[in-house]
Amino acid sequence: MKINSIINFSKIYNSNIQTLQTKSKKEQDNNNNNKIGLDSLKGNLFSSIKLSFKSKPKVPVYVIDKDGSCKKFASQKEAAAHLDSYSSDVSQAARKGYTIKGKSIVKASEIEQIDKDGNIVVDKDKIKEIIKNSDKRLYAIKYNGEYKECSSQKEAREFIGCDKSNLRALIYGTINTLNGYTVIKASEAETLDDKGETVIDVEKIEKIARNIDKRIYIISKEGVYRQCSNQSEAAQIIGTDPSNVSAVLNNRSRTIKGFFVIKASDIETKDKEGRIVTDEKKLSEIMKNLDKNIYVFNQYGEYKKFASRKEAAQFIGCNICSIGQVLNGSAKTINGYSIVRASEVEERNQAGTIKVDEEKIKELSKKINRGVYVISQDGTYKKYSTPKETSRALNISAKSIINVLAHKAKTTGGFRMVRAADIETLDNNGNVAVDEEKLREILSKR
Repeated sequence: MKINSIINFSKIYNSNIQTLQTKSKKEQDNNNNNKIGLDSLKGNLFSSIKLSFKSKPKVPVYVIDKDGSCKKFASQKEAAAHLDSYSSDVSQAARKGYTIKGKSIVKASEIEQIDKDGNIVVDKDKIKEIIKNSDKRLYAIKYNGEYKECSSQKEAREFIGCDKSNLRALIYGTINTLNGYTVIKASEAETLDDKGETVIDVEKIEKIARNIDKRIYIISKEGVYRQCSNQSEAAQIIGTDPSNVSAVLNNRSRTIKGFFVIKASDIETKDKEGRIVTDEKKLSEIMKNLDKNIYVFNQYGEYKKFASRKEAAQFIGCNICSIGQVLNGSAKTINGYSIVRASEVEERNQAGTIKVDEEKIKELSKKINRGVYVISQDGTYKKYSTPKETSRALNISAKSIINVLAHKAKTTGGFRMVRAADIETLDNNGNVAVDEEKLREILSKR
């Protein structure tokens, strides 16, 4: 019995030992596998790190000068060495369109193209566009046409006397003027002449100057004028609202409290030396329009002066609009009267006395009287109201009658003809009569 127990114990012990040895071997194999996996992971990680630190492929770039000349470099590093700069700066300039020492940097792939023969060539139009966009020069323009070229925004700010935000607002049109100046890019102020050379577009600069000029002239009836910096100042001097000043400037109204206002650019001109002066001719025209006095006259040269259109309308028996139509030329007469501005028939002598040009009024009155006198061979005559009525009565073409009246022909249909305005006059009683002497004189000349 003891012997059997010993044998069983020995079997169990050996079995346990074998189990433990098997487990130990498996654990050792697992550890070896884990070690191999870790080594493999480490190898892959170091490989990827090595790849990330490998040198990137070289990017060829062009360095472009302001005149359009360009030079190609095999890499940004070479371009940086040429410009005595850093590769990072060259890379940033190529990405964002900056310039380095006045030169533009652009990747070769952006401006190169293949021509018909398969050769790689540079796109000149793209180069022009790059130069245009990279030009940092600005022109500061004053309301009087004076301008200054500034090499940078900093120089423009110092010249005008403003900060960065205000200058940007000028460049992008958020505000029109600052301290009497506006700013435009050099590419907008320059053009090419016949030889292909870059020159300043003077006409464009003058046009911009006129648009930013806010100055206004106030002109009185006497011809005295005063310059104001803007509409608000003009309104303050006249004693009115700025909207009323704007109404006159935009032709919605004629005057304000007897004053006329006009933009400085509309009344100023340049003299021989290029100085800005007041255009006296334009001022004279304005004065004529300011004068409300008018003359009303009939076909016989009789006239009367009125201080306003309202008074003239009451005398003629019409509305005020009809007076304006005659003065503006859209109508010739109203109820047998014609009208003219006082400034057109009045003359002022050195002593300041006004004299009426009666001869001019008589000449104007002849245009009212359209009557025609038809004179037969025996010297008798008859009056017709118009050439058209004469044509119907005598069965003669109106054109032939007009030719005789205009002295292009002596007679038509055996008749001689004269205008009523040339031979009619008023007698002492104010009645219309034929001036026989004038009639004989006219006929003798023909």
